[in-house]
Amino acid sequence: MAERAFKLGILQSEFTRYAVGRLCGSIGLCFGFPSGAALSNMHSARLVLGLDELREALPDLKNSALEVSSKAAKIISSSVFLCTGNSSLFKVAECVYLAVETANSGLKVKRIHEALKKRSESKELRRMEQKAAAAFFCDLAEFFAVGLELWPVYAVVTLLRVSYFLFDRYGDQLRAFQKSAKTK
Repeated sequence: MAERAFKLGILQSEFTRYAVGRLCGSIGLCFGFPSGAALSNMHSARLVLGLDELREALPDLKNSALEVSSKAAKIISSSVFLCTGNSSLFKVAECVYLAVETANSGLKVKRIHEALKKRSESKELRRMEQKAAAAFFCDLAEFFAVGLELWPVYAVVTLLRVSYFLFDRYGDQLRAFQKSAKTK
């Protein structure tokens, strides 16, 4: 149990490191001053998270080839960045990763939508569809932003993703803090 808690703590810190590195890197790109340190932090954290996702996805036969390919493309792209920096090879690898990720997001939306047709009363499926659709549109915007080097668009998408990530990860703690502050 302690080992699992330790692993979850490491992954939580990697998520946070990824989110902060991505936000700082995208703001730097937006203003024409890319931070190599922030981008390296983002890609090293993404590499660790991607390896963990791939390790979990491979034994599960329910995962589609597209989903496994997306995780592998993420690892390759981040590895290329860490080896070559912001090179043209990295830009190609990142665009391939984002294209596969966008296709995978679209497939998830389609699957959830089909399941929702069978059980239209399900509030949880409806929520899942909304989250999947938002992720798909963010992936699509990110693909075009990186491919066409539209860094302000990339920064806005990153801000939305990081805000969602932080609220999703730490929202319960924030609500508990607010609740305790109201009772005092």
